[in-house]
Amino acid sequence: MSRDEQGRALRLVGTQTDITERKQAEKELQIFKRFAETSGQGFGITNLDGQITYVNRTLCRMLEEASIEAVCHNNFTHYYQVDIQARFQKEIMPILKEKNQWTGELTMVSATGRQIPTLESLFVIRDEHGKACYFGDVVTDITLRKNTEQALQNAKEQAELANRFKSEFLANMSRSEEQ
Repeated sequence: MSRDEQGRALRLVGTQTDITERKQAEKELQIFKRFAETSGQGFGITNLDGQITYVNRTLCRMLEEASIEAVCHNNFTHYYQVDIQARFQKEIMPILKEKNQWTGELTMVSATGRQIPTLESLFVIRDEHGKACYFGDVVTDITLRKNTEQALQNAKEQAELANRFKSEFLANMSRSEEQ
């Protein structure tokens, strides 16, 4: 600010920056954050070494952890049994690196030891230059579906057994009448 001899302001020099794009980006980031935090699906991100860097509340609850902080910084293998860890190394990671995504059923293990059947969609997250930086995982708890499938299988087996008993009974009755 420049002033005259009496101290009155003569001119003011300044700069102005248009922050419209930044404000729009901040708004989009907030929308995405609310999307991730309110989703019924578990979301997780690991670095390329497998260290968990982000989970949403849904995945935290699914894993029966006390807090998001309790999950972050663990290696993702912490939540899988040894056989699934081996499957990651031999099957899943090679496909993920080649095709940038993998989808399939796995079984996670919660902090309390409960086995959780899941449908997982794993994918590579790349930077603006195309370099792989992170792995993403969208996790769906399919416990209810698996329980329903098992109940249907049990009902089918019971119906087949009852049908076999009925057939044997009718065959025996037919033989008895013939005698």
